[in-house]
Order: sequence, then structure tokens, then C-alpha cells
Amino acid sequence: MSRTALCVLTASILAIVSAGISILRLQVMGQETRVPAGPGNYKVTMLVRGKSSGDARLVSACPLDFNHQHIFGEEYSSSELFPKIVEGQHGIRRTLHWSQRVGVSKGLFQARYEFFCSVDVHQPSTGMARLSKVLHAAPKAGEYLAATTGVDPSHPDISKLALDLTARLPRQADQVRALFHYVDQAIVKDPGAGGPGGLPEKRPRRCPLQEQAADRPVPQSKHSRPLGHRPYPRQTQRAECPFLGRGLGG
Repeated sequence: MSRTALCVLTASILAIVSAGISILRLQVMGQETRVPAGPGNYKVTMLVRGKSSGDARLVSACPLDFNHQHIFGEEYSSSELFPKIVEGQHGIRRTLHWSQRVGVSKGLFQARYEFFCSVDVHQPSTGMARLSKVLHAAPKAGEYLAATTGVDPSHPDISKLALDLTARLPRQADQVRALFHYVDQAIVKDPGAGGPGGLPEKRPRRCPLQEQAADRPVPQSKHSRPLGHRPYPRQTQRAECPFLGRGLGG
């Protein structure tokens, strides 16, 4: 046998063995072979089960591809519901709308949404960087002040609450921190998450800034010593799934 024929035979055997190992690995591990290696990579599955009365609809929030977070490998499956991705303006919001398929009768249904997420992408794409810039941009004058579903900023109760929270806090930075503490610790009904909005039923204890300011007179001069600087509070991570959907009837 010539040297050329021997090289071709060897290469063919190696290719067959490699293909066999790949097929065996796929059969044994299934979808797990698609998970990227290394820390910071996750596979997220959302499974919704319910009962329809004939016209079921479901809306679930989808993660965004921005900053160092990359979303890929999205899959939607349901025998009873038809999925459709709806993107908001500039891509700042993505939702998955499920509607009952034609010809499907009322009864039990199941919807499954899966995706892979990498949270430590070292070189974000142009689209990821652009969306991150849009999301972290400073609000424009008057933005987010208009009334929305479940939130009326001109309501007397909200105005009174804001004045009470910022009383005896002359510095704007301290006022912002006081409002942040209240929203972070006391607002238990988020209108954006589909629940009924409004003020919480019980007011929590006052935040540390208010407790400190309550025993201190309001400075009357610019030379008066202001409240001590406190670092901006860091939001704590909650064990909640951000991908829970909202049923719209059915």
C-alpha cells in the first residue's frame, strides 16, 4: 500500500471514529451538549400549565440581549398554544405572546419556553452595547411622569407620601435615597408585573435617613453641616423568577 493511500485510510478511520463519538454523546446527553462550558452560562426553562375555557392567552416577559448578557437558543413549544415574540420600541422590551391554536378545544394546556444565557460576555456585540446604552441613559425631562396603568403620579396620596418621605431632607441626594428605600422595601404590588398597583397597605418603619433627620433641625445656612454621605443602596437579589407570565383570561 502506498503512503498516500495509507494517509487517506487513516484520515477516514479518524473521521468515522470522531463522528461516532459525537453521535453517541448526543444520544446519551441529549440537549445538555448544547450548554456552553464554563461559569456564567445557564439554561433557563419556563413551564406553564393551566386550564383554558376556550380562548386562553398568556404573556410572559423575555430576557434582553444587552450589556454582558447574551441570550441564545430560544425555543417555544406547545401543542395547544401558538407562540409569537413581540418586541417593543428600540428593543427595550420583549414579550412572548401565546394564543390558543385554531381547532383546539377548551381544557388543559401546557407551554414551554427555554433559552440559554451567558452573563459574562467579554466582547459584547454592537447591538448589545447599543441596547445597554439606551437602557442606562438618563431620563429625559418629564419622562416617566405621565400616568400609566395602575400609577397616577398626580394622585394626592402619592404627592403627600413623597413630601412626608423627603421632609427634613434638604439635599436632593438624600431625598432620592429616601424615596429609593421606600420603593425598594415597601412597594409590594408592582403594576408592571401584572398585579394591581397602588400604595401598600402597611407603611414600614422609616428608613435610616429619615430616622437620623427627624432628630436634627433643618439647616438654615449653606455653612450648616449636611447629612453624612451614605453610599447608594445596592439592590438585593430576590429568589424570584423574572420570566413568570401573566394570564389574560381564557
